[in-house]
Amino acid sequence: MEFVQFWTEMSWIVILMFCLAIGFAIAEGLIPGFGVCGIMSIVCTVGSLVAEGIITKSLFCVLFLLVLILVITAVLIVIFVYSARRGLLKKTAIVESKSSLPENYGKENKKKLLIGRVGEVVSECKPVGKAEFEGETFTIISRERNIPKGSLVFVQEIKDNVVYVKELQEGGKDE
Repeated sequence: MEFVQFWTEMSWIVILMFCLAIGFAIAEGLIPGFGVCGIMSIVCTVGSLVAEGIITKSLFCVLFLLVLILVITAVLIVIFVYSARRGLLKKTAIVESKSSLPENYGKENKKKLLIGRVGEVVSECKPVGKAEFEGETFTIISRERNIPKGSLVFVQEIKDNVVYVKELQEGGKDE
């Protein structure tokens, strides 16, 4: 059987399943993970091979189609690996490039060291404001009253990653 004759005698169902297999393979390359598209690509590939074998009853046609599938698969893998290395897949809406964790995840322990420390209010606390402790600014909450800018405060407790303070009265800590 000649090469041209192979293409002209191919059944429409084989062509359809072959095209679906390629389409699902491309979708699987764009969607991370091994999912529905990858499974459907494999099913359509096997289906096109089986249909070609049933319709033509020719081992040559099935093997030729298998080689064609392997070549197209290799080309798609090379394209997707090249795209991933160049960062082109990050530009698609499908691939996430950010972490779902907050940027300060794991850094909350620094706040635990603030308990009992003295700092200066840098923006009026009504009841939420900001205070500076040893060069770092933190959001604070006063449970009792408003604290004006420039006042000294000390940290009473840290609860649920929130810094609770009390205004320092002259003469030391006021508990």
